[in-house]
Amino acid sequence: MSFPNKDYYKILQVDPSAESEVIEAAYKRLALKYHPDHNKSPNANERMGEIIEAYQVLRDPARRAQYDSQRASWTRSQSVEEEQRKAEEAERPRQPTAEETRRREQEEAEQRTANQEQQRQDATGRPRQEHIRHQQAAQRTRNKIGGQDKRYPIWVVILLFLVGALVFLVLGLSPPHPPDPTATPYPTINWFPTSPISYSSPTPFPPIVAVSITATKVLKGGTMVSLLATALIPADETARYTWDFGDGTTGSGQYVTHSYLNPGTYHVTVIVDSPRGFGGSSQDITVP
Repeated sequence: MSFPNKDYYKILQVDPSAESEVIEAAYKRLALKYHPDHNKSPNANERMGEIIEAYQVLRDPARRAQYDSQRASWTRSQSVEEEQRKAEEAERPRQPTAEETRRREQEEAEQRTANQEQQRQDATGRPRQEHIRHQQAAQRTRNKIGGQDKRYPIWVVILLFLVGALVFLVLGLSPPHPPDPTATPYPTINWFPTSPISYSSPTPFPPIVAVSITATKVLKGGTMVSLLATALIPADETARYTWDFGDGTTGSGQYVTHSYLNPGTYHVTVIVDSPRGFGGSSQDITVP
């Protein structure tokens, strides 16, 4: 006996392994629900006919066994067909939806517009943009190595060098400084009488030298003394003056200023080197 390819268990809303009592209870419940006397829907008669057909087959054990055998066969066939259909759908490329097609077309149009704008900018402003990029890269490099560029042009370096050389020459050739008028007069220092002049030179008439103190000034932590060496030499001759201040320090020049840090008596010596020979004088100076 052949049965139509209908799932009677699904029609009665029961499990394929349900007992006959469960099938009968499901039939009564559905018959009451879909009976045309109670259900006025258009498909009530069709639905009721399917329920009666399913119940008549499933309530008879012999017919149910035949139906289960046939159902298993066409269920397997349906499963194979479903698997084939799914495999074919997986292999077949999916057609995009209308929304996906519209979005893709919009993105393509935006990309074309951007490409055209970029081509226009490249044709008109590429040199300017490259120049700006190079400037920005140079500025970033300067920032990495310490902020703004600290290098000076070569002409500035040369000018600074010339100015420094001029200042050095002016200071080196300037005459001795005059005595400080604000300094304390000498009487604060005990100056001994001039000692005999000593010299050694084969040239006759060596210079005669005398030493005098022009001023003193008491400073914080010491006493500053201004000394002047006077040599008896012609006005057109140039002499070199070398001092030994008696405290382990020396100096040069006709007029010198020296600071003594500690009180005491110091033996001061000056040597004059002139074209006529050497002359000198030495004195003891007491610093209170």
